[in-house]
Amino acid sequence: MKSINFTHVISSTILGVALIIGCLIFAGNDKSASGSGPQEIAAVSLTKPLLTIPETAAYLHIPESKVRTIIQWEVTMSNTTGTSVGMALPVIEIDGDMYVITKGLEEWLQDAVHNRKEYF
Repeated sequence: MKSINFTHVISSTILGVALIIGCLIFAGNDKSASGSGPQEIAAVSLTKPLLTIPETAAYLHIPESKVRTIIQWEVTMSNTTGTSVGMALPVIEIDGDMYVITKGLEEWLQDAVHNRKEYF
């Protein structure tokens, strides 16, 4: 029978421990990265009664300029025709700053889908 080479045993042990530690480090990074995604940001944002335009854009996953365009289009349509098709984006202006009412945002989304609204 061959004698056990302690150098190989020690090297194998060190390699095994390093492999396990590396796996634990990568597993920890995956857990922390998955908890800080856009879904978590959106969920936190919806707990507030009002959203800023950038927060609304982040929640809807569209550019801020598109949110502003939707607001402007709905104001223009309301002013020129006096009516609108379906629900308008629930916006309130405070000291010149525009805010979107959180509770109405979900209703607006459902109404926009139901009425097949298109914004350009």
